[in-house]
Amino acid sequence: MRVSPALQRAAAVVVAGTALLAGLSGSAQANPGHDLRHPIDSGCAADAITARSAALYADGARIGTIQLRYSPSCRSVWTRVYSDGPRVDGSTHRNETSTYSGHCYGTLWDSALGQYYCYTPMLDDAGYTSFGEGIASNRANTRTSVWGVTGSY
Repeated sequence: MRVSPALQRAAAVVVAGTALLAGLSGSAQANPGHDLRHPIDSGCAADAITARSAALYADGARIGTIQLRYSPSCRSVWTRVYSDGPRVDGSTHRNETSTYSGHCYGTLWDSALGQYYCYTPMLDDAGYTSFGEGIASNRANTRTSVWGVTGSY
């Protein structure tokens, strides 16, 4: 069966238009499918980088670190906070929409570093900037830092 050139061109335009739309969808906006998901269970932590970090201090002594983590494959961010003591918490914020991740899942222990840590649920970051915030305590758990903030990424 022979197809007319006009029909071939029309079909090519439809295919090209569909491909263009499929390629653009989600590239400028975050995929809400990753909002508030777990970074480890989702697999997003596997390729994560620390995009921004900030030290936490109490009485002039460094007692912790806030890290804004970013997964290129998931285009999502979350906050991880390390603390010398057991009081540790954090949250992640999306600048443009004022979206908030909620607090850390719970306190964990990193025996290699000898520090407590926690991490928050993820926020989609495609087309947005975000920052992390956190708090830490000293080993004796008698002093805590003020809430510190990372730079935006």
